[in-house]
Amino acid sequence: MDKNTALSKSNMTSSVFLRRSANILGENVMIIFIIILAIALSFLNKNFMTVQNMLNILRQLSYVGIIAIGMTFVILSAQIDLSVGSVAALAGMMFGVLFRDFGAPWPLALAGAIFAGIVVGLINGTFVAYLRIPAFVVTLGMMTILRGAVLLMSQGRSIGPYPDKFVWIGTGFVFGLPFPTILLIIMLIVGFIALKYSIFGRYVYAIGGNPEAARLSGVNVKKFSLIVFLIVSFAAALAGIVMTARLNSSVPSLGDGMEMDAIAAVCVGGTSLYGGRGSILKTIVGALIMTLIRNGLNILRVSTWWQLVVVGLILIVAVYSSTRREK
Repeated sequence: MDKNTALSKSNMTSSVFLRRSANILGENVMIIFIIILAIALSFLNKNFMTVQNMLNILRQLSYVGIIAIGMTFVILSAQIDLSVGSVAALAGMMFGVLFRDFGAPWPLALAGAIFAGIVVGLINGTFVAYLRIPAFVVTLGMMTILRGAVLLMSQGRSIGPYPDKFVWIGTGFVFGLPFPTILLIIMLIVGFIALKYSIFGRYVYAIGGNPEAARLSGVNVKKFSLIVFLIVSFAAALAGIVMTARLNSSVPSLGDGMEMDAIAAVCVGGTSLYGGRGSILKTIVGALIMTLIRNGLNILRVSTWWQLVVVGLILIVAVYSSTRREK
């Protein structure tokens, strides 16, 4: 073997090594970012790594994560839902009204609150899928309508307190984990199986990738587009119930801004806003990043106003990255 051949093989080996290293780094960049972020916050505030704060992070992750899982289905189908925060507020307030004003037992009031969220999803999905009104317009309008409805129902006041058994949903523990975290894990498993191994999941990816091709292949695009809105509204209502139980009170402002956190989590997780590409697991990683940032800013006593600025910037950067990947 001459010197030039040996040098060429050496260069090829180095190139392959660098390419594989870059791929590994790219695939795990979010995990690396989480580790760096956690280390930085630990140095900035000694309370970050306390058991109490870790439990708070798990609870906060549960609220964002549950909604973000539902949002993943919608964005994968190349749609969006801006009403999820208002759906969470509606579910919490509906529970309070049914329990206080109608005397319903708390399990029945809970079922009624979840059902109200599903009805909102049915309305959103019908307008988007069957009346062909852009999802952005429909869900933006619904967000405003529901906020007004919640204020009318509550007259701007909180409702509570509630029975201990209901409050346990937001404050209880199972196997040492907060119960909301258990709900998140269940949602994660069901969502992952649905997207990865079911016909429904394949249809969602197909609709997001090319709805016309999916229709020509025999997929009922309208039906499955409706279903994804039902899923995200159910997730938002569930998160609203959990947050209401945690607060032991139905608060009119519940879920305010949650739609931005959920969308940011999905985008940070790498799901394309153009549809057809993404995963539930990466969404949870994105939700964890958003939760760590929120929690870190809170323990550093950063103003809520600045937190909104940070979340907005993260969303812009995530969308820009998604657009660059598509190009």
